Amino acid sequence: MEHYKSQLQVSCLLHGFTFSHLQCGENPNIVTYNALMDGYCLRGQMHEARNGFDTMVSSCLQPSTVSYGILLNGYFKRNNLDKALHIFGELQQRGFKPNTSIYNRVLKGLFRVEK
Repeated sequence: MEHYKSQLQVSCLLHGFTFSHLQCGENPNIVTYNALMDGYCLRGQMHEARNGFDTMVSSCLQPSTVSYGILLNGYFKRNNLDKALHIFGELQQRGFKPNTSIYNRVLKGLFRVEK
């Protein structure tokens, strides 16, 4: 629970900070992008979260299973099963092997959507 609290605090601190604020020469890393994506997901702004993911990839940064997990959580919390499953498929197409955390997120999300 402590990790979640600190991640939430980072997202709150970054409120108002957008991907457009990341300018050339600032060298954001995957942690920066993940924090921003998580903040957008917490606010229900999935379009912005996905834009951040795409910006990260176009900046030649390799997303991690954490990056995919953030998007999975966001889409499932918004009951968007199609986009969540698309992200799960994309993760595998890009050569990632889903780990226990990813499978748990998918199963939990599927049960949530089915309620």
